[in-house]
Amino acid sequence: AVEPGTWRVGPVDVVLNDGSKEVAPPVQIRVVERDESAPVEEYRVSASFDRERVWEGQTVVFAARFESKVPGAQVRWQLPDFDGLRPPQQGVPSEERFTIDDPEGAITVRQTFVPLVAVATGDRDQGVAIAEVSVPQGGADLFGFQRSRIEQEVSERLHLTVQALPPPPASFSGLVGEFEVSSRLDVDGKVAVGQSVPWSVVVAGDGVVEGLELPAFAAPGASVYDNGRDVSARMDGDRFKSTAAFRRVIVPTQEGELVLPPFEVSWFSPRRGQYVTKTLTLPKLTVVPGREGDGTVESFGTAAAPEQSDPVAIDLRPVYGGGRATAPSLAPVLPPLLAAAGAPGGLVQQLVDDRLGEDVQA
Repeated sequence: AVEPGTWRVGPVDVVLNDGSKEVAPPVQIRVVERDESAPVEEYRVSASFDRERVWEGQTVVFAARFESKVPGAQVRWQLPDFDGLRPPQQGVPSEERFTIDDPEGAITVRQTFVPLVAVATGDRDQGVAIAEVSVPQGGADLFGFQRSRIEQEVSERLHLTVQALPPPPASFSGLVGEFEVSSRLDVDGKVAVGQSVPWSVVVAGDGVVEGLELPAFAAPGASVYDNGRDVSARMDGDRFKSTAAFRRVIVPTQEGELVLPPFEVSWFSPRRGQYVTKTLTLPKLTVVPGREGDGTVESFGTAAAPEQSDPVAIDLRPVYGGGRATAPSLAPVLPPLLAAAGAPGGLVQQLVDDRLGEDVQA
């Protein structure tokens, strides 16, 4: 904001990957004159959720913000015990720092974002977040240490309302959030009997996908196999983003035209307040005859001759879970051996002399 007044930003048209269009409503901003008589704050702390009402299973982001005009000021947060919320299995908290060039001096901003998943319904009192702020005082002493003033600031009390989901349809996947689903067959339309056709399904959005399982898929004239999945999540600034990429393989079992049935994925959209179903259509495939195998096994190495040996009888003994191992004691023979080794001109020396004598004679 560089001038006082009322400003209007938007609306904005957004085209999604599936070709549909969404419209973001305009935002009105009112800028007022700076109050020159207001006291100058050394720092400011705040904590909040990115929304006050969420649905069960929806991802909510907790944000803690620290602003300071004092160079070198630091903050350490003590977060509340979040009630009815849990961290996702993937997607660790993130932190960002930047500087605002204010006319009265640079402002250093430090923000922390913590992703959480609502797992219990009702009005949830989340308590407060406590910021322990360290403000440098004066210059450094003779030893290079700088004195600091420690203060504690408490955020406003945090509340969160979690709504229960309506009865789900049979095709509900368990996802809660705004998602995009895409599907792709890596083939040009013509395949052979027995040929493996890679099929990928990608689900991306702002909700957790850690437990997502795609529904079973069957197609007459083909076999379908699961070939693994990759699940990831991260904080992108103050937004939680997740992706689940599923790999499947379609193997045609008979020649002719292979018609693959449509594939559906359903989730709950908090923005719409209802369940959404995405129907994925797969292209038809022309299946031509494949190479018939002769039933033999090809070998690319030299076959080793089988080793002929008589069968060996193995005496199976019980497995012991505990006990003590013993060995014959060396106590009776240890003293004579030590005496022979340590005595001058003893047995060891005599053996060496005899061996040298034999070598000289030879």
